[in-house]
Amino acid sequence: MPCHGPFNMMRTLSPLGIGLLSAMLQACAPAFADHLLLTYIEKPPLYYTDSTGKPAGIVLERVQAALTGHTFSFQSRSPRRAIEEIRANQVPTCSIGWFKTPERESFAVFSAPITQNAPMLVVVRATKHDSFRNHPSLSALLAAPKLRVGVVAGFSYGKKLDDLLLPLGDRLDVAPSVSTNLRKLVAWRVDAVFINAEELDYYLKEAQIRVEDIVPLSFPDMPPEEYRYLMCSRKTPPGLIQQFNNALPLVKDKPRS
Repeated sequence: MPCHGPFNMMRTLSPLGIGLLSAMLQACAPAFADHLLLTYIEKPPLYYTDSTGKPAGIVLERVQAALTGHTFSFQSRSPRRAIEEIRANQVPTCSIGWFKTPERESFAVFSAPITQNAPMLVVVRATKHDSFRNHPSLSALLAAPKLRVGVVAGFSYGKKLDDLLLPLGDRLDVAPSVSTNLRKLVAWRVDAVFINAEELDYYLKEAQIRVEDIVPLSFPDMPPEEYRYLMCSRKTPPGLIQQFNNALPLVKDKPRS
């Protein structure tokens, strides 16, 4: 009988039959317990869904290699849903590439670091490039009294950058995605957007924005990008996370075929 057979049968079984069925379910239990739901947000080239509908990306492949021997499945998620699934703690589930924050540590378990990106870029409209170039530092830029910054709902930009953005208060314009922020930028609804250098080309294409319409800026005092982790529900077996951590150094520097 398959492991997902009807449990109502126990009502009609003899005591011996109930004992046999219970033993069978106990044998099947590890397969269910060991299955891990791995979610990812769309963050090319690190982790994303490719043109054929399959999960792909440099970091996603690294995570997959470190979980060799375990049963898992990949599913794309919005940032909000990924967080809520882990907070709900219904099943073993991990989401790829999250910053570790005190608020998230209150409901989630984190793996060892899986990647570290380059420092963020500040993307502005090309027509305002000259005025932004007059700011010698990120601190000076954020101190501009009328600056309106587009940020993504539910995202952390790393503790240091989060702390720099917090004083802006209602000058932070919250959107559901990076692409929405970029569209708001070219529509003059925000003045600046923070984006990882590795992701800029992808999001410009997704938002259907021309490269010549924006200018990416770097600043000497931009906080270094923090490490990203697997963020897991508390139902995720600790042994599985430890095995992942042990395997990770072996696949981090492995050349891609």
